[in-house]
Amino acid sequence: MNFKTADTDMLHGPLTKKILLFTLPIALSSILQQLFNAADTAVVGYFGNKDALAAVGNNTEIIALIVTVSSGLSVGANILVAGLIGKGRREEIPFAVRTSVVMAVIIGISGMISGQFAAEPLLRLIQAPENILRDATLYLRIYMFGYPFLLLYDFGSAVLRARGDSRYPFFVLALSGAANVVLNLFFVIVFRMGVAGVAVATDISNMLSALIVLHRLTKESRACAGSSKAAAPPARHVGDTENGRAVRRAGGGVLLCQYFCAGVGQRLRRGGDSGKHRCHEL
Repeated sequence: MNFKTADTDMLHGPLTKKILLFTLPIALSSILQQLFNAADTAVVGYFGNKDALAAVGNNTEIIALIVTVSSGLSVGANILVAGLIGKGRREEIPFAVRTSVVMAVIIGISGMISGQFAAEPLLRLIQAPENILRDATLYLRIYMFGYPFLLLYDFGSAVLRARGDSRYPFFVLALSGAANVVLNLFFVIVFRMGVAGVAVATDISNMLSALIVLHRLTKESRACAGSSKAAAPPARHVGDTENGRAVRRAGGGVLLCQYFCAGVGQRLRRGGDSGKHRCHEL
């Protein structure tokens, strides 16, 4: 997979246009990631039955929380790698990347295992109706099997964004989003798997995005390790430059933008799920 992307140099020249070009893919990625569950709901609602629609729809708030927490955890990797780049300590970046990947795997597997036990209690906590509780629990448990891949994508994307590339993670997520829709249709229409089918499709899509990002990270780490020996340290810390200080001040705004867009994605999904509770009354 070879998308044409370019790093955004935040340290030289006017910042306004660069910040917009850098943050727009992040905003779109946040919205797109939140809409995976909406695609599951739409497909199973159209080709399935009202109980399947309600089962997937009742997981909306839980999935939104999982996605938002995952994005928040990955910010640490972004800050770490960006700091190493700014300090000219590029030889330490491969180790930071490996550490981020290991942390993503550990947290992801822990979340996957705990999710198998917490799925039903969480759904009862949000008062999911008894008649769809079994299918809703099945969907959430299968979804959590893909949680390690979700975290791997988030942590990998955070590392890529730290070096100024926010477009590649967005392109990857758009590709996996399209794959999710196709796989949803395939599992629901061809295999008639219903709720389980859309959950498996989401897991496969998350795995696809994680593998592509990890492949890119592997190439970047090797290139960075090879060039770090010849690279000279910067004359001064980039945070002391005018643009460095401006970027640091804008950092909070970028994070707020990301979480705002996550909220927009959740609201868009709620619009598609607005009839989920009424389905029980039909």
